[in-house]
Amino acid sequence: MKYTIYLLRQDDRGPDAQATVVMNVECNSAPSRIIDFVGGDGLMSDGYSGKEYPFSVESDPESRGVILAYHANESRPLLIQSDDLIAPGQRLWIEGDECSYTITRISW
Repeated sequence: MKYTIYLLRQDDRGPDAQATVVMNVECNSAPSRIIDFVGGDGLMSDGYSGKEYPFSVESDPESRGVILAYHANESRPLLIQSDDLIAPGQRLWIEGDECSYTITRISW
């Protein structure tokens, strides 16, 4: 079954310029932590320019987090470190973007 999580960047650029991250994973049971998205994929949109950046979700061997590895080296990889249970309203810090994102919606 396919599961999706939606994240929204928290900053002061206004609603039309807010970056979004969508992560997907196919698995037998609903993911409970960010690490459960390893092997999945996703899309980041910067909101302002309308550019979209596809990525794969990989494990980070040095932390309990995931790496958003962009296809075609379009941007440097981003790191999300969190061992918390996934819940709407939860804030996640994305290293490399140096900004906090809020989980706005989950598909399960």
